[in-house]
Amino acid sequence: MTAASALLSLLLVLAPSQEGGAKPPRLQLEGQENLPPEEKAKLRAQLDALMAEREARKQADLDDMLAKWRASDFEKLRGDFEVRPSGLRLRELEPGSGPAVEAGDTLFVRWTAWDLTGKEILSAGDPRPVPVVNLGRMRLLSAFKEGLVGMRAGGRRRLVAPSELAYGKRGTLTGVPPGTHLVFDVEAVEVELVPRRPELAKLEMKKHRSGLRVAELEKGSGREPKKGDTLLLHYSGWLADSEDPKPFDSSFERQWPQVLPDFGGEGHIAGFNEGLEGLREGGRRVLWIPAKLGYGEKGSDDGTVPPNADLIFVVELVSIVPERPEAEGLKTTKTESGLRWARLREGEGRPAALGDRVTMHYAAWLSDGTRFENTWLRGSPVAAGRLGDPQLMPGMNEGIQGMKPGERRALFLTPELGFGEEGLRNIVPGKVGLQQIVPGGESITLV
Repeated sequence: MTAASALLSLLLVLAPSQEGGAKPPRLQLEGQENLPPEEKAKLRAQLDALMAEREARKQADLDDMLAKWRASDFEKLRGDFEVRPSGLRLRELEPGSGPAVEAGDTLFVRWTAWDLTGKEILSAGDPRPVPVVNLGRMRLLSAFKEGLVGMRAGGRRRLVAPSELAYGKRGTLTGVPPGTHLVFDVEAVEVELVPRRPELAKLEMKKHRSGLRVAELEKGSGREPKKGDTLLLHYSGWLADSEDPKPFDSSFERQWPQVLPDFGGEGHIAGFNEGLEGLREGGRRVLWIPAKLGYGEKGSDDGTVPPNADLIFVVELVSIVPERPEAEGLKTTKTESGLRWARLREGEGRPAALGDRVTMHYAAWLSDGTRFENTWLRGSPVAAGRLGDPQLMPGMNEGIQGMKPGERRALFLTPELGFGEEGLRNIVPGKVGLQQIVPGGESITLV
């Protein structure tokens, strides 16, 4: 292996940079023990030079920020700031209340950014706060990735970030010049915490004959799953014999529920099939799954779960993916337009009205039972736009009015309330042409 190819295959372990004369971090070589000494020394020198260049650039950027700070009379730069090793400055303006966010959590924020002269550069979150998803683990400004950890709902912070922790040398197309140091005022309007590793000793665990242990966290109020159902789940999983608070896998952190087809069937670990029995939609449980009901002697295929590992899961049944309903089996209401609808589940809150923007899950079938859309299986609801918009099917515009958040309805649409005589065509990927998704003159069933 040459020094050049070794450089590409390194696992780099970075120590945090320091201020005030501390030694710069050094790249650690791993997996390069078999290199000849002269190649190893050459590689070491290359990496040290790269790291020194990087640290010099960061220090020059920080020095430039501090010089401009001292020369500025911008009032938001006055007062005491906590100095972070990265060069970020932080000041707590309001502590907020409730639990503090950690890496993996989501918070909804409003923020404004100024340059060091006091010129406003950017703002976001007014009137609707913007989500910062999977804090610390998704692509995010370094200043936010570091500076938002520990915030609480209602809290406000001021961050002063050298350009390398903000938008860097390139700036943005939305008005941030290259190399701009920024002052951020951030308000955490709301926080959503991913589940923490459960403390089993504090839970009332019910032990099953199989060895599975279950604790109820939230009862849920929807349907219970039956064998063969397709479920939409959120979960986080930990190795029972590890103290690591970070889960080995978490759909909560991805903000993307997992589709579990054929509940109770083969292909799922036995502990899930047993542990989800009786759990209603909206319910949440802790499962302690012995290895024999988990991944057994082999462990998981991807290597995240070792052989013979007991597991701890927090699971939430988000929803049971609906099957095509039959109008004859439901108590339906028929409107003047010919729409027939039935309420499948109650909701709470303000009913949807014309002009409201709606986000929803839905599934749609043709009259022969062919399903042509199901957003549950995509794992994410869709923004349908405003009620009354002509781009929405007439039957949806009418049938969604009056629905409350969390409510579920079945809508039975005549062709005139669906896609009419033309039907629905879509571009065939990779080809020049159209694919007929919904034939003209077709009745449609929606949930």
